[in-house]
Amino acid sequence: MRLDPNDQEAQEKFYKKLWFPMQKELGENLEPFFRHYLSMDGDIPTLNRVYYTFKEIYDKEAKNQEDIIKVMEELFKYSQYYSKFVSPENEENENLKIYFEKFNRLGVTTCYPLLLRLYEGYDNYKIIADEFEKCLGIIETFIVRRAVCAVPTNALNNYFPTIYNSLDESKIYRSLKDKLKSGSGARRMPDTNEFKQSLKNRKLYRKTARYLLEEIEKYPDNNELVNLEDLQVEHIMPQTLNDSWREELGDKWELIHNKYLDTLGNLTLTGYNAKYSNKPFIEKRDMENGFKKSGLRLNMYLAEIDSWNETKIRNMADDLTRKAVKMWRS
Repeated sequence: MRLDPNDQEAQEKFYKKLWFPMQKELGENLEPFFRHYLSMDGDIPTLNRVYYTFKEIYDKEAKNQEDIIKVMEELFKYSQYYSKFVSPENEENENLKIYFEKFNRLGVTTCYPLLLRLYEGYDNYKIIADEFEKCLGIIETFIVRRAVCAVPTNALNNYFPTIYNSLDESKIYRSLKDKLKSGSGARRMPDTNEFKQSLKNRKLYRKTARYLLEEIEKYPDNNELVNLEDLQVEHIMPQTLNDSWREELGDKWELIHNKYLDTLGNLTLTGYNAKYSNKPFIEKRDMENGFKKSGLRLNMYLAEIDSWNETKIRNMADDLTRKAVKMWRS
C-alpha cells in the first residue's frame, strides 16, 4: 500500500493532513491504536505483527491511489476517536468524558475495539448520545463486577472485539446488555449475589479498591468533593497489628485480621495514611485530621463509633455493598 512517489500533492495530503497529526496526537499510543483498530471485526493481530497485518490487509484492499487515501482517511477518523479514550480531555461531551476517564482509572484497554465501533455509530448519528452513555455504563458494570469477583481478564482480549457484530443496532444498549449478561465461563458477568458476596468478603486489589471507594464517595451527587487524587487507600484495621489492636479485636484477632484486612469493609480513603499508621482506632478517629474531621462521606460512620472490630467491619461492608449494587446494576 504505497502512494505514487511522483504525486507530490497526494504525498503531502497523506503526511501533513493525515499521518503526522495522527502520529502527533497518539504518540506512544499509536501502535496500540493500530492493534485495536485491526481488532474491531474480531481478528486480533499478535503484538509483534501489527504493522505487517495492517500492510497485508490493505495491500489487498487498496487497489489504487484513491483507495489508499480512503483507507488513510478512515484510519485518521478512528484515531480521533481513540485519542478521546486515551486522553479524555479531548472529548467535548462531558458525560462521555467521565466514562473515558473511568476506563483509564480502571486500567482497561481491552474494550477499545468495541468502543471504536460504538463511537463510530455515535459520530454518524446511528447511536444517540443517551444510548451511547448507557452502553458505556453497562461496559463499566461488566468490568467492575469482574474485577471485584476476580474473574480472569485474559479472555477479554478476544471477547470484546467480537461483540459488536452480534448486536442489533436498532436497540444497541439492550442488545449489548443482553450480550454481556449472557456470557459464560471466563466471559461471564457476575450476577448480583456473587457481586454482593465478593464486595463483603473478597480481598481486593488496591486499584480496584481505590476505584470503588472513589466512585462510592461521589455517589449519587456529591457536590462537596475533596480532591480524591490526593488521597490514599487506608486500612482501618492496620496491616501490622500491635498489642492495642489485638486487644480491640479480641481473642479471634488473627482470624479477623486474615479474613478482613483487604476487604472493602476495612478500607477507606484518607490524605493522612502515614500519620494514621497502626494507631488505635480511637486515635485515628480523634487525632488532628482524623476520621471525625474528615470531609469524606465515606468516613461519617467511622466518626460516630467508638471501636473497630468484626461487627463494625461487616456493618461498613454492608453499607458500601448496598451502594455499590445500586451503582453497578446489571
